[in-house]
Amino acid sequence: KPNVQFVAAQETNDKNGDIMSDICIMGRDAFTAFFSNADVKDQMKAGKFPDEDRLTREARDLGATYRGFYSGHEIYTYNGWYKDLAGNLQTLVPVNKVLWGSRKAYTRLLFGALLVESTNGQSANLIAVDKYPDSWVQKNPIGINVRVRSKPLPVPHQTDAFYVQQVVA
Repeated sequence: KPNVQFVAAQETNDKNGDIMSDICIMGRDAFTAFFSNADVKDQMKAGKFPDEDRLTREARDLGATYRGFYSGHEIYTYNGWYKDLAGNLQTLVPVNKVLWGSRKAYTRLLFGALLVESTNGQSANLIAVDKYPDSWVQKNPIGINVRVRSKPLPVPHQTDAFYVQQVVA
């Protein structure tokens, strides 16, 4: 039998969205609470998803962990962190939340313009490119620095294809 809370959350998402969800990204505490249910453990171990090995490899490459397949959804947790404006480490996916989404949703990855200084440092130009190679010479210690700059901006055109829920208090 499916986990009642998971199915209720899935139905809420499907009612409010314009595309049925097929992927679920859980925060650390949300996944711990979900997976502590004995029925969930048994069902996720019993039904191996056909492409599980491929999905596990692809997810790991993106910083995610593929956890299994349950009730029509690929289940992932995401392990990324960032520093907020105060310098504190924060998880990219809040620990107590779940993101429901659809791989079929229309989304695009756009890029913002980059402010690039001229070689003499006297002026700057805005350049609209996906990736901008940049290099400069450093005198002390001596060396050449090289980097690629980019300002990606994910744009979900079908915003109702995604739904975030707080599932753990």
